[in-house]
Amino acid sequence: MKLFTLIFELQGGTYISQVQSSSEKTVLEDWISEVSKDEIPAMNNPEFYTKLKQELSDDIHEPVLLNGINNAYCVSGAVEDDFFLFTIVETVVG
Repeated sequence: MKLFTLIFELQGGTYISQVQSSSEKTVLEDWISEVSKDEIPAMNNPEFYTKLKQELSDDIHEPVLLNGINNAYCVSGAVEDDFFLFTIVETVVG
């Protein structure tokens, strides 16, 4: 398992967390199953949470490697009118 740092932007808020996952392609599914809904106000809405979970499981939201940066990826999308952005960084603990 690898450690990833996620920077999640939604509805004017920025939320940072770390997640263990096998790859950048699976980290968002692992994150959504572990995220503390109390830390992100929109996640307390069951309908929003379900729609975001569906969005993140869709193959269209595969992480894209950031140009010129090692081990850093981006995923963006929208749930209804709410744009979201994930920056995913593979984190090396030394």
